[in-house]
Amino acid sequence: MPQDDGAPPDLTEQIALSANGTAYERSAQLLADIVEAAHPLMAEALYCAALPHFYGLPLFSAVRDREDGRNEGLIPRLADYSFVIPLTSPEELTYRVRNSERKVLNEMWIAKDLAAYSSAHRRAMHYWANHPHIDEVLQEQECLYHNFFVNLGEANAELVRLFRKYYNERHLAAIDHLLQIGQEALEQLALLSPDVDQTALTRLQQTLLHLEARFAQLQGDWGKSQGLLNQLRHQETLDRRLAPYVDRAYGNALTHAGQYVEAIEQLEKAVDAFTEAAQKGADVETAETERALTMIDLGETYLRFAQSARGNTQQEPIASGLWGQVQSAFFFITSVPLIIYLSFYLGWRVWHPRFWPTLHNLDWIIARLFAKGAHYFQTADPVLERTGSLAEGIVADERLAQLYLTMGDAAQAANQFAQLLQNDEATLGDYRRAVVQVGLAEAYIRIALPNDALHLLRDAIPMLEVYADAATETRARALLGEALLLTGSSSEGLTEFATAISTYAAQEQWLVATDASERLEAVTASRLEALPKGTPPTPPDLSEQAHAISNRLPRRLYAVRYHHPILSMFRRLVALILPLAVVFTLLIAVGLDSDVSLAPNIEFRATPILDPQSTALRQLNFSQGVTSATLAIDPNPRAAVPLLLSIMTGYLGFSLLVGVFVIAYTPLRTIQRRDSSLVQLDADGITEGNEQGTQHMLWAQITHLIKADTCVWRLPIPASSSFGLETQNARMVVGASTSWYPALRRRVEAAIPAAAQVLDLDYSIGRSRLAVLYLLNLLLLLAVAFTAWLSPRSPLLWQRAPFTVYRLADIYPYLFLGLVAIPLWWGVVRPLQIVGYLGRHGRIAWGMIAGALLLALLQIVLLFRPLLTVPDIYPPLICTVALVSAAFTIWNIQVGGRRIFSAWVRWGLTVVVTLVCALMVSIVWRETVAYHWLVKGTTLRDRVQQSGLSGSSSSALLLQALDAFERAERQSRQPLWGLLKTDNAIERSFGIPGRNNMTRVIALKNAAALSAQLEQGEKSIRLYDELLTIIGQDKLDQVYAWRAMARQSANTSDAQKGPKISSLRVGDENSYEVTTNK
Repeated sequence: MPQDDGAPPDLTEQIALSANGTAYERSAQLLADIVEAAHPLMAEALYCAALPHFYGLPLFSAVRDREDGRNEGLIPRLADYSFVIPLTSPEELTYRVRNSERKVLNEMWIAKDLAAYSSAHRRAMHYWANHPHIDEVLQEQECLYHNFFVNLGEANAELVRLFRKYYNERHLAAIDHLLQIGQEALEQLALLSPDVDQTALTRLQQTLLHLEARFAQLQGDWGKSQGLLNQLRHQETLDRRLAPYVDRAYGNALTHAGQYVEAIEQLEKAVDAFTEAAQKGADVETAETERALTMIDLGETYLRFAQSARGNTQQEPIASGLWGQVQSAFFFITSVPLIIYLSFYLGWRVWHPRFWPTLHNLDWIIARLFAKGAHYFQTADPVLERTGSLAEGIVADERLAQLYLTMGDAAQAANQFAQLLQNDEATLGDYRRAVVQVGLAEAYIRIALPNDALHLLRDAIPMLEVYADAATETRARALLGEALLLTGSSSEGLTEFATAISTYAAQEQWLVATDASERLEAVTASRLEALPKGTPPTPPDLSEQAHAISNRLPRRLYAVRYHHPILSMFRRLVALILPLAVVFTLLIAVGLDSDVSLAPNIEFRATPILDPQSTALRQLNFSQGVTSATLAIDPNPRAAVPLLLSIMTGYLGFSLLVGVFVIAYTPLRTIQRRDSSLVQLDADGITEGNEQGTQHMLWAQITHLIKADTCVWRLPIPASSSFGLETQNARMVVGASTSWYPALRRRVEAAIPAAAQVLDLDYSIGRSRLAVLYLLNLLLLLAVAFTAWLSPRSPLLWQRAPFTVYRLADIYPYLFLGLVAIPLWWGVVRPLQIVGYLGRHGRIAWGMIAGALLLALLQIVLLFRPLLTVPDIYPPLICTVALVSAAFTIWNIQVGGRRIFSAWVRWGLTVVVTLVCALMVSIVWRETVAYHWLVKGTTLRDRVQQSGLSGSSSSALLLQALDAFERAERQSRQPLWGLLKTDNAIERSFGIPGRNNMTRVIALKNAAALSAQLEQGEKSIRLYDELLTIIGQDKLDQVYAWRAMARQSANTSDAQKGPKISSLRVGDENSYEVTTNK
């Protein structure tokens, strides 16, 4: 638009000094006097000159529309008035009437001759339509201005169209002038009443208010925007066609304010309204376009919601190289249900290995928000490509690329941003191209291509300055600083980072300022680590300079990641069950049990003995053969494969159910309420909390720092790590789910008083001695199992240790002690120890107690049937450790020096824990003692076999063995505390050990066999009868055969004659071989 060349003093400023009336009234009166005194031809010329915003000879002639040859003479005469200002123009000499006088002249013309005034606007509009200006924006807006007085409805639609065009191009000056024109037209149209449709005039007023709010959003003035939109929303006469636009704009304002749930409700309301409009058939294409644009805003809200709930602005990187690939594979395996869910929204991309690192710390709640955002972007995309403008046709692709970048899939984001840059300038536009370049540059930095990012950022920043997008420009400068540092241009990089951090601080955007500050130090440290050993950095004090820039920030905000309690509990449960899964696999795949196998060689004359109850046998020359110990193993170690598949399938299925449940039954409002927690550091102290409540501590008052990070190797586990601060009467706990947690903890350590006591409870699982012991224990078990599989009778397994009755095969059940006890320390004792120092409510301790009591109840219901091994020591051990640790925690947990649980709660818990633990200890005692007598009996039995003793010496040892087996059998069924009988426990089918492998069964089997060998027939029969009541179905035929032979041994004599059975062999596979000699 032409510019002022210089203007004389405003007439109204001089009139304002007058004693009578307002400045406007005096100006209006003076102009009225001038027009009245002027020649009618000159008065007409003043009206025509004041109609447009500026005029030259052609436009003045078109407005005046008189072919009297006077136009050339009127132009210079008009210039004699002080309120007519000449302008410089490259095309022609032009003038404009000063705004205040122009307003008065237009009002005077309207009052004098409304029809002539309207006709003049029509002629001016036709002039602009037929004489395009070199400035397209000026051309569009001048046409629009005059059209307001020609066709108000059409002009209103054109106003919205132009606003959207300028909005997409971020043409701030054009939008500002457009709104000024609209407001000017509104004021003048109000004077045309009643000749103007009042409904259309009201709609124009509401539209301008709505567009002004949108313009405030574009400029970053969200407070002003929300205020204007609230005015509109409370207007009873709000035009129903404008209502969804207002809802959409208000939803965007709520999104920026962090009220995501309310924003989603507003935006969904707008989507429904546009859908209804499209179904009614009124301007279907426009309604579909608006619906799609609202879906873009909905997707953006979900994207911001996900970013806020995740608690940090960037996905944390994982290790690179082989270890990084291993981690990614682990994320994939454990996240298959989540991947299945995401594949419905993001397609097959989620199955690609490049996507797997994105799964790090991505839980169901965060994934749900990202997925919903992607859904809305993808739904809107084809509609905008079909019905929207060129610029609108690619907006969904840009937002989807940004979503991938925010999730952490930088490779996919880079591909999509690069495709967007291939669009021509007309489609993308200078501003959008700069924004896309910034997105692509960030993606390149995240995939370790900083050199490719440099030229993109250097091209984008000047364009962002032109379009006054301060937020994106500051983000670009921070990225440029990062790229420069990574490529070795450290000094320039530090300068760019310092500029970005200062800008964020000036705008009081403390969250992103903190992120930029911490990223500066992280990138600097990464750069220094990448330097070859002995190579000095450039500049030499690079680390100190980065630290100094970072420390300029007077206030720091760290967001806290949202964690759903059910998902946190599920992860803890999986961590506890995983070691047990290892035990289950080893127990089921390879089970070693000391057993007895009868191989009697018997010569006797008898009638057929196939009926185990038969008493028809009259003669039996019974000669008991050798009873031999065997090692019962699973001959197929691949049995572990289906077990592992079953465990994995069960985990994945349960994980899917938990995830779907959490998604279905977790209201978004709950997520919003809990994800707003922040940790703030400043010069005075530290503050933690959210809108529902905060806690503040002054640095000078802090007396204790408790560090309690649990790491797999070096990095803290978010759900299991925290640090605590204490004053004389308060405690604050900051969890590792806080963004930039390691840096935050270092800053807190540096800020607390030197006199404050520091308690270090940090623990690394992978780097501890217990991890080494766990690994050695696992390797020992695998070695024993492999040896047993290769050679069940290997001397290594059967050689007894000096001064003991135990062999390696006998202590096999005890070899699992390390695989159970060490994870108990990691997953139960350590967390409860930390809760004792940092807990504020003891929920974890009560959860442990509940779990242990449920396990104890399960054992009671099963009558203490062995669940894992024989002897059954591990479930009681787990119960005892969990109960004692949790009770100790409940007793000692304090806040502000006071115990948080009353004495009656603590003493009542102590009584319950004591009783249950005593019961568990009784079980362990009974099981281990019974197993000891069983091992002793087999030792004595095998000594007879191995030494070849006979006669009285053999009988004496066998009698000792028989006594040991009988004591083992009695001990295994001894009532607990003399009250709890467990005789029927063997009938329970729940548990890994089969009933044939239990101590009582093995002891009875051995005792019956030895009784028969010692010619104690009646006793052998009695023991076999008892064995028949408890042994498994698969062994019944074998026991019947043994019992039959024992019975015939007791009831026949040598004098009786009959067929001679020279041999009967009962094999391990329930086979019987009978040889008859005449």
